[in-house]
Amino acid sequence: MNIKNQDFLNMQKDMEKEIDFFLENFSDSPEKLSGWGHDYFCHIDGGALIFDYEKPHEHVCSVCGKIYTGIKYDQCWTYTYRYNVMYSLTKAAYLFKETKNKKFFNYIISILNFYSDNYKNFKVQAKGQIVDNLTIDVGGASKIMPQGLNEAIMLIRITNALSLIKSELDPEWIDKINENLFQPAINLLNPQRVRIHNIALWIGTAIASVALLTGDNEKVNEVYSGEFGIKNQIDKGFTDDGFWYEGSIHYNYFALEGVVNFLLFAELYNYNIEDRVKDKVLDILKAPYEYAFDNLMLPNPNDGWPNLGLKTYSFIYYIAYKIYGDKILDLIATIEKNEDPRTDVALSKPYYYKNYIPLERLLFAKDLNLSNKGLSPGKSKKFNNSSYVILKNNKVNIFAKSGHQTKSHAHPDKMNIEVSINGKFLTRDLSNPGYGSTICNEWNRESLSHNTVIINGKSHEMIEPGEIENFTQNSFSIKSNSIYLNTLSQFERNIILNDNGFTDEFRVNTDDNKTKDWIFHIESEVLLKDISAKFSNDNIIFDKNGYQHLKEINKFEPKDSIIFNWDFYGKNLKNILDTSNKEVYIAKSYDNPANKFRTTIIVRSNKNQEIFKNIWIMEE
Repeated sequence: MNIKNQDFLNMQKDMEKEIDFFLENFSDSPEKLSGWGHDYFCHIDGGALIFDYEKPHEHVCSVCGKIYTGIKYDQCWTYTYRYNVMYSLTKAAYLFKETKNKKFFNYIISILNFYSDNYKNFKVQAKGQIVDNLTIDVGGASKIMPQGLNEAIMLIRITNALSLIKSELDPEWIDKINENLFQPAINLLNPQRVRIHNIALWIGTAIASVALLTGDNEKVNEVYSGEFGIKNQIDKGFTDDGFWYEGSIHYNYFALEGVVNFLLFAELYNYNIEDRVKDKVLDILKAPYEYAFDNLMLPNPNDGWPNLGLKTYSFIYYIAYKIYGDKILDLIATIEKNEDPRTDVALSKPYYYKNYIPLERLLFAKDLNLSNKGLSPGKSKKFNNSSYVILKNNKVNIFAKSGHQTKSHAHPDKMNIEVSINGKFLTRDLSNPGYGSTICNEWNRESLSHNTVIINGKSHEMIEPGEIENFTQNSFSIKSNSIYLNTLSQFERNIILNDNGFTDEFRVNTDDNKTKDWIFHIESEVLLKDISAKFSNDNIIFDKNGYQHLKEINKFEPKDSIIFNWDFYGKNLKNILDTSNKEVYIAKSYDNPANKFRTTIIVRSNKNQEIFKNIWIMEE
């Protein structure tokens, strides 16, 4: 990415417009409750609702245009408004340092005076409901924001801004903000640090940021050490492979963002962090590159947001640059040299000018020279402690997930695979839209939306790690003997890469002749050209656990094998299915968002022991 000085100047003008808008239009009240951001999604297709400053009572789906009204959505609007206000403080701080224009300084003072003067009047709430139990929900209680997690992020946004201009601040004013806003917020949040979890990590970082700003090293020591302190969150929350234990790449980066913010404050205020801890965090920062597909998109199991890539999270690497310097430079260069557009997250959005310059680059690495830097292409690798494995050759990348580390944020998707060929997806994990969306819970969080095997139409029930065996640079086996409760359910999937495709063999063993559905989803952009079979009827027998959302179901006449020919971005991709003594269906199923449909193949068997074999060949 070649950034010119004019780009930075245009970015500054963009930020100044936002500050001017709030200077003229800021309006808030302690009477308003913040809503849970995950409710701000369409129930029809999972599309994010459009936040419009001028329409606090009208919320339009970004995909289908459906208009949502009501207090729940108005509260979500209030949350987004407040989040944007808090984020604008760091922009204003930068602009004040850069221009010396006092209006930016005064803006920060006026906003924080309002929230400081009124914090006592905000009601204790959780996700838009008044509560008296601070740990009523895993997200925790809050006042200004919808849950403790978001209140913690708010404190970090504030302390980020104040740290940039601390030398200009009146110590008595800081004491006032500390007494009326920071300490009451800390008293609310600190009792919520009760587990190894991304939320407790963020809360610890928020408290540490306030303590470092105000010179309270005793409080920093308290939240850094201890059973649920930041150090233990790093040591116990991240596996030895370098991934957050909840098994989601988004939550991996979300937790990592909290960690690097803490290291940033420690760096700014000369708080000593052991080399061992800093070295582990550096390894965690580098691990996703080895995990990523060659196109730098990220495998996406479990809860999170769809279509994530390394570029989605480049802002974290610019914070890390302030801490690690040249140790992280090759990775930053590799990310920035990727020419694909940056994909975004749906909530707690970082600010990117024109979707390509993060605020953190402006703050910490404006003059960074990335020429003659970069990393060699990644190789096949297994991540034993995270139940992940990825195979890579010059053409085909295959990611597989063999199991789980925890129930938190887990999807029932053991043995799921994601495949890219020549940098394009054949099949990917959809992740999900907001958790409050109907389609999220009826489709994205069901086994049927994944490339795996389902027994008797039920989603997987067991949350246990899997095994990775017989790993080479071109092959692996993944196994799990705990898929369903109270029944024998042994799964084994064997993948072999070759120069023009791959072979996929899925073995299933159950204790009687249960119905076994092998599922494979093909991306919306990959079109079926022809098929060596004829349709019969559309009987599929199951009507829940996601099956109710299948569209245009067709059953094929019995045949020993079926060959599909797919138009894969202008090339013929042949798919040979072993269908001897099996039923075969083809259907349409939801993509993410659900205004598009993928093609879904279902191969059914009622034998107690079955092998599903699938061969893919790219024809030149």
